[in-house]
Amino acid sequence: MNSSSRRDFVIDDLKVHHDTTKSKFCIQLDDDNEAILVYEKKKDMIDFYHTEVPMGFTGRGIAGILAKAAFDHAVENELKMRLTCTYLHNYLHNCLKDETKEKYLKYVVA
Repeated sequence: MNSSSRRDFVIDDLKVHHDTTKSKFCIQLDDDNEAILVYEKKKDMIDFYHTEVPMGFTGRGIAGILAKAAFDHAVENELKMRLTCTYLHNYLHNCLKDETKEKYLKYVVA
């Protein structure tokens, strides 16, 4: 994707892929760029420890799409969540509506 096509980037077309073998949620942004949310799973707990969106794609809500997919996965599978990644902690506490935040907070551990 060249710089002119990045301006035409459509956020609604993004699909999150959950790669369980590499313990990550990812969005393929173009042939060379991937946004990722990486985790470590132990029994009934999942530690979301790193989120990264490549330069040129930041500020468009891509990390939030990854966060929602990861949080939904934890809730659907009744996994406790540890939010080691500061972005995810801030996203949960500052960017979500109260009812959505409460749904996820029930699964968050310190």
